[in-house]
Formats: sequence, C-alpha cells, structure tokens
Amino acid sequence: AQDAPEGLRLLRTAQRAGRPYAYALMDMQMPGMDGLALARIIKDDPELARVHLILLSSMMVNDLSTRAHDIGIAACMTKPVRHHHLRSALLKLATGQDLSGASQPAKPTTRLSGRILVAEDN
Repeated sequence: AQDAPEGLRLLRTAQRAGRPYAYALMDMQMPGMDGLALARIIKDDPELARVHLILLSSMMVNDLSTRAHDIGIAACMTKPVRHHHLRSALLKLATGQDLSGASQPAKPTTRLSGRILVAEDN
C-alpha cells in the first residue's frame, strides 16, 4: 500500500472478501496519518482487530514501544529492518511466542504461510 488510507482500504476489502490479512507491517512516519493512528483505527475495528501489527520506525523514541504496545501493536522494529529479525518476529507471532526477544533471530523451524500487508510510503 502506498499510504495508510490505502492500507486500511486493502485490509477492509480483503476482510469482506473472506481473505483477511494476518499481519500488517507499517511505517511510523507516513504522510497524513502516522503508524500509531492507523493502528488505533485497525484495533478499534472489530473486523480488523485480529490483524497482528508490526510498526517500523527510523527512530525509536523513548515511549514509542510503550505507546505501540498499549494500542495493540505486537512489535516495534527500527529501520532498516534486518531480514532475520523480521522473520524471527513473524515466526514468533505465527507460533504465539513472546515477542520480547524479537530482536534475537529465531531458528527457522516453522514455515510461514498467509497473507501479509506492507504499508510503506517509499
């Protein structure tokens, strides 16, 4: 998705079509609506609330992780995100593991399947 409104539209369209996204990766700094605002909309919508959210940010300010967690974002990651860190976070989400150690790569023992929405402004 090019931006937050398009990402939200895609999430809702997929949900209505019976092919919901399980995960959404979103940038913190998007034009018009930041990642926290988008997350609030997603988590407040009963049809979308089950989507696991990962917030990407080029800067981790002191309370960003706390605010994100309070909204229902599963993980915050600093950009550029390393492939093995993202994979580890997705594997942990898929298997219901605690994400507190998401920065440590998990052994690739689980194969992921499903649909992932990436909302990025670049």
